[in-house]
Amino acid sequence: MRAPKMTGRPGRAVWISAAVVLIATAGLLSRATAGTGAGVSWYGEGSIEDRQSGDTQDVRTTSEQHSSDCQDLYREQTNHANGKSSQDSDDIDWSNDKGDSAYQEVTWGTDADGNVTRHTVTSWTFPNGDRTTIWTDEVYDPASGTYKWKNGGSKRDKVQPLSEPHWSGAITVTETLTEILSKVNSSGDCAAVANVSNLQCAGTDSETIQGLITARLRPTGPEALITRKYQHTTATENSITGGVRCNQTWHSFKHEWKSRATEEGQMSTRGGVSVSVNADGRYEIKFSAPELQGISTRSGTDSVENPCMHVNNSSSDPPFKIPTSWPSYFVEVNGQVDPKHADSLSGQQIRQMGKMTETIAWSFTQRPRCPTPQSP
Repeated sequence: MRAPKMTGRPGRAVWISAAVVLIATAGLLSRATAGTGAGVSWYGEGSIEDRQSGDTQDVRTTSEQHSSDCQDLYREQTNHANGKSSQDSDDIDWSNDKGDSAYQEVTWGTDADGNVTRHTVTSWTFPNGDRTTIWTDEVYDPASGTYKWKNGGSKRDKVQPLSEPHWSGAITVTETLTEILSKVNSSGDCAAVANVSNLQCAGTDSETIQGLITARLRPTGPEALITRKYQHTTATENSITGGVRCNQTWHSFKHEWKSRATEEGQMSTRGGVSVSVNADGRYEIKFSAPELQGISTRSGTDSVENPCMHVNNSSSDPPFKIPTSWPSYFVEVNGQVDPKHADSLSGQQIRQMGKMTETIAWSFTQRPRCPTPQSP
């Protein structure tokens, strides 16, 4: 593989003849390398995104490539880490000008206890719309260092062939809320504690919401990759301090208690995104994100330090987990085509929903199925 040639823009590169390497480990997709022989050149670009918030980090890398013989290759890799748990994915899409297309999605999940799972979906679609899809679920066995088969299956169905011309791009829905309330009260506002003087109490109540829905239409096929992530956290921290007197001596008294509740879920699937443009230039983009399954976790701690009562202990509630879910989410936006850029649709809508901000942004382009390769 030839080393990437940087274009001068941070996080983006252009390279030639990289496609063979990218799809060499993609199982069924290795059949796509048949058209990467002598005289076939590739051009494209990649990007890296890294978002952090508290103990949560999301990293996403993409590469989009096109060949001189009308092949398209798109790869997206993601990592979502939250404390001790994480989820990684590797998604590859490929198509050619004859109507063949294929994709493979691999998702690894690691829970807080260190258990690792792997979910793989491989699909091949022929020019007439006939599609074969195979999937497997595996669990990692530390003793043997290998993945053990757990479940799997296959199906055949028919999908709409790739249209000409084809819109590609993405629409995202972002929900954000961050609220932190600090409480520092005088002794007159604190709850009375027997035999404790000079009471001081303090506390913090916080709430955060991070939601992200993305529907991404690839140049490689008519179906979109729809991903959905949601995390809602509420936390409370409280403390009471003061002085206690025993044996003619003053001692410090302290009582602290904390609670935390988190609801989170993540999923990805394939689905349709409708992009339609009327004769008068008005356009409409709409899609539906499926129901999201997740986990609700609650935990708490409590500690008391009172030398006069010979008390210095702490306790914690083990995390209590129960399944939770969020209903399907329908998205629809409208706009007017810019006559100077009729092959592009982009826009943004922002609305306030109580304390939460929702932002919908979209960007789609329309191009021929077999564009002329351009030099980097």
